[in-house]
Amino acid sequence: MPEANCPKCGRPMAAGGVLCSNCMHALTQQSGGDNFPPTPPSSGVQPVPVPVSPPSQISPPPASGVYPTPVVQVDYRIARTKGETRVLLITLILLFLLFIFGAMATANGQLDAVLGYVLLALGVTAFYLFLIRLVQRQFLGNALRVERGHFSNLKVITGQIAALLRMAEPEVYIFQDPYLNAFSMGFKRPYTIALHSAIVEYLDQEELTAVLVHEVGHIWFGHTRISAYVTPVVFQIPIVSPVMEYIFGFWARRTELSCDRLALLVTRNPRAVIEGLVKGHVGPHFLQQLDAEGVLFQEHQTRGFLNKLAQSISTHPFMTTRIKRLLEYARELGLVYVDKNGLLVCEICGLKSQPSSAFCTRCNAQLYRPV
Repeated sequence: MPEANCPKCGRPMAAGGVLCSNCMHALTQQSGGDNFPPTPPSSGVQPVPVPVSPPSQISPPPASGVYPTPVVQVDYRIARTKGETRVLLITLILLFLLFIFGAMATANGQLDAVLGYVLLALGVTAFYLFLIRLVQRQFLGNALRVERGHFSNLKVITGQIAALLRMAEPEVYIFQDPYLNAFSMGFKRPYTIALHSAIVEYLDQEELTAVLVHEVGHIWFGHTRISAYVTPVVFQIPIVSPVMEYIFGFWARRTELSCDRLALLVTRNPRAVIEGLVKGHVGPHFLQQLDAEGVLFQEHQTRGFLNKLAQSISTHPFMTTRIKRLLEYARELGLVYVDKNGLLVCEICGLKSQPSSAFCTRCNAQLYRPV
C-alpha cells in the first residue's frame, strides 16, 4: 500500500496507519460508512509511530492567532499536574503516621502488637496484589479481549499510544455494562484497560482515542501501581481508615487531571477529550444540552466552600473542574476547539463563534484557527 499524507497536518503516513504520529489525527476508512479505521494486516504486525526524543517544553501559541503546526517533539511528562508528586509524598508520610498511630491505639501501645500490625499490613498488601492478578485473569475469561475482529482498531490505537510513550502495550478488554466508564489496573506487566460496552457504543473514534490515552496515562504515570500498594493499607485500621481515605483522595483526584492533560497533549483534540468526558457524566443523549458555555457557568457556581468540601470527598474531581482545566490547558498549548458543526469555541467563556472570527465577541479573547 503506498504512503498517504495526513489530511490534518500533511505529513506522510506509514502504510496501514490509523493515527498520524505527528498530530495523532485518527484516520477513518475512505470507503463505507464505518467509523473505525481499517483492521490490522493479517500478519499481526501493528503500525506504530516512531518514538521521538522529547524537548524541554511546548512552544507557546503564536501572537498572530493562526493555529500553530503540531509540535513533533513533545515531552509528554509535562502533562503531569503541578504538585502531584509533592502531594503524593505528603500523603504517604501522613498515611504512615496515621497507620502507626492507629496501630498503637488499637494495640494499647504494646510494641510487639504494633509490629504484628505492620506484618499484617504487609500480608494484606501481598494478598491484595494477588487479587488484582486474579481480577485481571477474570477479564480474560469473561470479557472480549481486543485482539482481532470488529474492534481490533482499539488494539492498534492502544499499541500506537504505548509506542509514543515508550511503554509496554497493555491488554484491552470490553465487558457488558450500560454505564459509560473505563478504568485501568495492574502493578506489573501485563497491565489491563477495561472498557464498558456502552462507552465503545456511544463514543466516536476520536473520543475513544482520548479515553484510551487517559487510561494508558494512569499506567504510564504509575498511578495504578501506587494505588495497588497503598489502597490495602488505607482501609486496614478501622479507627483512622476514613481519615486515611480522605487524605489519599487529594492525590487520587490530581491523577485524573494529569491523565486528562495527557489525553489533550497526545490527541491535540479538545473537542474529543471534553465531549467524551461530558458523555461519560451526563450520557450521550444530553451532550447538546451541556456545551462548554454551560459547563463554565456551572463551574463558576461550584466555587463555594460547601461545593469544595463536596468535591474533596469524591474519588474524581468535578466534571466542571476537569473541563475548565482542559480548556485552560488547550489555550496554553494553542489548540483550537472546534465543535462538530465547525464552530470555534472560546476557551475562556465557552461562546461559539463562526470559523472566520478572530476574537470572541463576549470576552474579546483571541480565537486560534486551524490552518
